[in-house]
Order: sequence, then structure tokens, then C-alpha cells
Amino acid sequence: MRRFSLSSFAAGAVCALALAAVPAHALIAAARPDADGNPSAYDATPPTLVVDPLHFQVGQSIDITSSEDICAVSAWHSKIPLALSWHATDAVSGVKSYDVITNLPSEFRNVLDTQATSQTEVGGNYYGECGGSDEDPPRWAVVAKDNRGNIAVSTYSAFDRVSVWQEDATAHPSGPVWGELSMTKSAGWAVSKCACYDDGTTLYSTAKGQAITYSVTTRGPGQTFAVVMEKNSNRGKASISVNGGKAATVDTYASPAQHAAIVWQATLPAGTSKVIVKNLGTASRSRIDVDALMLTGPPTGQVPISYPQD
Repeated sequence: MRRFSLSSFAAGAVCALALAAVPAHALIAAARPDADGNPSAYDATPPTLVVDPLHFQVGQSIDITSSEDICAVSAWHSKIPLALSWHATDAVSGVKSYDVITNLPSEFRNVLDTQATSQTEVGGNYYGECGGSDEDPPRWAVVAKDNRGNIAVSTYSAFDRVSVWQEDATAHPSGPVWGELSMTKSAGWAVSKCACYDDGTTLYSTAKGQAITYSVTTRGPGQTFAVVMEKNSNRGKASISVNGGKAATVDTYASPAQHAAIVWQATLPAGTSKVIVKNLGTASRSRIDVDALMLTGPPTGQVPISYPQD
């Protein structure tokens, strides 16, 4: 396996792509000479690459925690389903393949010459001495390669450490915090207790129009916020909206029950956003339960200095 330094490419050029609803991603584009050192086979036009913000796997469940000492492993999340996705186009020669690389010294998590445009990851809120390893958490960057040797390289994504809050906007445990969360709620919400809930509790509502407003302050653009709810055969529909935009309808019916389910997510702008969860009062199953809230960290804006290549 050979290692190429991006800065060594004589034909390299730095460009930036402004992505809708996504922060600008700095990219390095380069044309590589062939084995004989002949650059004439390359058109020096890199692929157009878009890497989505690191996000959650909606429809999957997170592992639940219990109320234990902060240094007990069971008080921390270690199985939060995450996903990275991307796509590229190249009108001249077409996209050949992708490399997905990490910032870790070890290359065991690197994926080379793949045709895939997404991959799943597992995150958590382990952090520091109590939360697990002191090793730098992995971040991912994507390299798009066309059929003439040109490349486009993304900046590093957010890492796999996730902020997790309880339904009342308190952190449990007080692990990595990549933003701030507060809440207000209308009358009628109450606490429900079950060992099947994250940290043993949810906030639930049984009447149409009852709502919780979460104020989410991010550290920068490109962070993804998610709502975790209880799903069961007697649970109804909720609407979830961001900053007064069009609300999404979320159905929390499930049989059998699905605990701590990720039901909704959105990538937020920098600053403070208002996320409103409202009970739609579904006939014969008017109850909804909010169990937890999650936020990914911010992207770094850093470009990899090298990457492995077959």
C-alpha cells in the first residue's frame, strides 16, 4: 500500500463547494500522473463531491442507560446508530470509486476503492477517564476518484462522540457537549417511568396540541439534531418542526414495542434553533413519549494531509 501526500500534487488546486443547508466543504482537487509520469491522460477536472453531515439512522434504537454513578459504563451510551453518506458526479470521465478514510493513525477503518455512497457507524457519548478510551475519536473524509486520475477530497466530518440529553434537557451523564439545550413545555406533560426507557423516564402527553419547545444552540453549522421517542401499539402521532418551518409528521405506533427509537432528525444552522414536538391527538392512541435528544459534533473543516491508495 502506497501513501500519497495531497500537498505533493503539482497540479493540485484548492476549491470550495457551497452546499445547500450544509456548511461549505473545502476540497482539494488534483490530477495525478500515470506510472510513466505522463499527465496528458488527465483532464485536470475533478469530480464534484458532496459529503452529507454525519447523521443518525432514523428508525433504529439507541442503547438505554441507567441511573448509576457517572463512571459506571452502563451510565453511558455506546450503541448510537450513525451514518455517513456522499455522492459525486463527473461529466467528463465519470466517477470511478471512493476512498473513505479516518484521522486515526491506524488504517484499519479505511475503506478503499468502494462503489458505496454510504456507510454505517456506531457512536456513543463515552469521553475522558470515566467514559472510556482517551484515544481521539474517529472522523471520516471521503475521496472521489474519476476515470482519468482526478480526485476531490472532503474535509473531515464530525466525530462519533454524540451529545445526549434526557427529555427534560438535562445531560446524563455529563459527557461531551457539542451544544446547549433547554426546553419549555405546555401544561399537561407528565413523567412516565419504565426500565425500558433511557435513564428510566420519558415525558408524555395525551392531548392534542400539547407541545415541547427545545432550544438547541450549536457550535457551528452542520450538526445534526435527533429526537428519540417511545414507540408502542398505543402511541400516536407527533409533529416536529424547526424554526417555524414545515412540520414533519412522526408516527410512534409500533407492535411489538420499540424502545428509545430515533424518529426524526435535522441538520441545524449555526446558532440557536427552536425544535417543537407537538402531540397531534391521534384517535384511540393519543399518547406520545419523548425519551431523549441527541446532537452530533461539528465538522472540523480540516483537509486530510494524506490518504492510502492501492
